Amino acid sequence: MTAFVVLFAVCTLVSPDSARRFGAGFVRDGDTYVCSTVGTVQKNREAGVSWRIDLNQTEPQTIRFAAEGVADEMDDAARAQVYLDVTYADGSHLWGAAAQFDPALAAGWHRREVTVRPKRPNAFVTAYLFVRGGEGRMRF
Repeated sequence: MTAFVVLFAVCTLVSPDSARRFGAGFVRDGDTYVCSTVGTVQKNREAGVSWRIDLNQTEPQTIRFAAEGVADEMDDAARAQVYLDVTYADGSHLWGAAAQFDPALAAGWHRREVTVRPKRPNAFVTAYLFVRGGEGRMRF
């Protein structure tokens, strides 16, 4: 199972080796990233994985961020998302393009996707998979 894909002019599979910690971070379990806020005491309760993808575009191109996820444990306050922050070539930003996963254990593995159709060229994107806001554990 592919944990994470960013699509633009060409399809790019993001390398597991380039993954960075977000908030309380993640652990790898085979081909999946396990992000958990269970037992954390930090105020925002965030745990996830992130990647910075340099695009250096001269013309605007669509960005699509997609992932599959499954809830292991989620309370009513927790939410799990695929999430993009875009930095345009002119230095301006688009923060928080996101799609939320179903927190129900019965939902099983399911896919979420975010599409950004910018009017300006993109310098880079930071892409995230995370759990935040409550106590929960997701596999991506």
